[in-house]
Amino acid sequence: MRPKSSKPKASAERVVKDIRRRTRRHFSAEDKIRIVLEGLRGDVRVAELCRKKVLPRVCITLGRRSLWKQASAGLQVTPFVPRPSPASVQ
Repeated sequence: MRPKSSKPKASAERVVKDIRRRTRRHFSAEDKIRIVLEGLRGDVRVAELCRKKVLPRVCITLGRRSLWKQASAGLQVTPFVPRPSPASVQ
């Protein structure tokens, strides 16, 4: 008989999870912004961009929403105040 190993075998699910974790791509913030802006420009359809970058469509859609939300939160809306005409200033 073979001696039993002291380490218990990892489950198949755990092995697959570890492999996925190691092979998952990590994009920098600059890359994410570049990809989302490329989709916002409208030169390329989102579906084509997804195929080119090998990304799921939901990643670009969520990135667009996040970018718009952050941009709109950073904008301050000021009320319109008409300038006086030069004739009325005299």
